[in-house]
Amino acid sequence: MNKALDEFGLDLGNLPDMVGVELRIGQILAERAFSEVSHTQVSPGLFMILALVRNNPGQKQTTLAGSVKLDRSTMVPIMDHCERQGWVERKPYAGDRRAHAIFITRKGQELVQKLEQDVLLLEQKIAVRMGQSERDQLLRLLKKFHTAVTD
Repeated sequence: MNKALDEFGLDLGNLPDMVGVELRIGQILAERAFSEVSHTQVSPGLFMILALVRNNPGQKQTTLAGSVKLDRSTMVPIMDHCERQGWVERKPYAGDRRAHAIFITRKGQELVQKLEQDVLLLEQKIAVRMGQSERDQLLRLLKKFHTAVTD
């Protein structure tokens, strides 16, 4: 029986056959590639949240969290960080004193615009290396996966 060994000679066992393992490795590599093209400490997840805030001004923090599949307790420190950086502003949400409406600041807008350009370059690089049709197929399969693990 042949063992699956990685480039360090480690026995991977059945790990290469697990979807979750391959997704996690892909996430690590994607975060590394994102960091290399953006030259920032902003993660792809944080970019996604900032873009969502920019595209949907005044939404509740909990609504934004739900959209990116985070729980409320995870979103609070993320918004705290974004507010400290001057990227977002919290205001009282009309009709609910306990909730905050989130707005992108000018500084946050500029960051999102820069990162969008960086992400476009990364997406183009991925499409060239994978081929556009395989990149599109991967995206379709990932969306199908999202549905498979949530239903």
